[in-house]
Amino acid sequence: MALALVGAPGCNQLFGIHDLGADGGGGGGGGGGDGSAAICFGSTPELVFCVATVANQITLSQAIDTSSSELCAVVATGPVAACVIAANQLSIQSEVAVEVTGGRPLVLAGANLQITGTLDVSSSTGRTGPDADPTACDDGTPPGDAAGGEGGSFGANGGDGGGGTGGGAGGAHGPPPNISFHGGCPGTLGTGTLQGDGGHGGGAVLLIGTTEIDVQGTIDASGGHGLGSTNQIDTGGGGGGGAGGFIGLDAPVIDFNSGTIFANGGGGGGGADPSSPGIDGNDSSGPGLPGAGGPGGGKGGAGGDGGWLMVPDGRAGVTGLEGGGGGGGGSVGVVQMTVVPAPAPSNISPAPVQLK
Repeated sequence: MALALVGAPGCNQLFGIHDLGADGGGGGGGGGGDGSAAICFGSTPELVFCVATVANQITLSQAIDTSSSELCAVVATGPVAACVIAANQLSIQSEVAVEVTGGRPLVLAGANLQITGTLDVSSSTGRTGPDADPTACDDGTPPGDAAGGEGGSFGANGGDGGGGTGGGAGGAHGPPPNISFHGGCPGTLGTGTLQGDGGHGGGAVLLIGTTEIDVQGTIDASGGHGLGSTNQIDTGGGGGGGAGGFIGLDAPVIDFNSGTIFANGGGGGGGADPSSPGIDGNDSSGPGLPGAGGPGGGKGGAGGDGGWLMVPDGRAGVTGLEGGGGGGGGSVGVVQMTVVPAPAPSNISPAPVQLK
């Protein structure tokens, strides 16, 4: 599929177009240190990234921190401060899982990108995906006494928290932020004694291939689960699940026939009653496997399920009968592609939309 190319100021390469210059250089390398222009990647004006150098081949096999990794190229221009890893041939091999964290979104750019292993920009306990929980998020209305926190919103609405047994209202989700290249929004913590924390939103990743992107492995940008209230002497609300993050695929050819690509919401945590703690929610483990909400402890309310392909909104947490309310589930994130399949395939969640 042919794509229209849009120029970017100061760049001599865009989506595979090379300006060799007077010295005949160019190709996959190039560099800013010798006075040559930057090397640019991206077919949409809002998501063009220009770097000083491009490696010939990179095989990713270790965890990446986008705030500090030496693999991040010197970015000449770009719409956001991102970690850009650029190589003519860039891959993650089968049976290899690359976990990505850090304060900046991740951009993988090159001629051919191949993912046969796992690119994990999701959030979970002890791990926050790249650029998750951005300042653009709206936390909504906080929960009342012993109630569940609301789920994070991004590609859809997070689930409201369940109410507490004393009449406290559950947290109400805020509106999703504008769709752009950033991570998903977090769930909020419940209220009461030893309440559950909210889950982090999923991270943000953009793949740009001048020739092809081949995903026969997994790309996961799901939100993290909310924690259950650990209280066993009083009532406490569970935390809301985090919303899924952002996955962008920008190439003239995108092959994902046997791959899985998903940015689902995390499940909300369960509320606790005076004798039993709530149970943590769950993370999503596949496009059709949303993060399930955690059961309530005793008569505490259960957490809501996270959003996924068929139900993009997070489910609401359950009101506690004689305990804290469950946290709401996080919503789906966003998947954008230059080549959008129709109908929506079952191995991508949420349904992909046009990259912009």
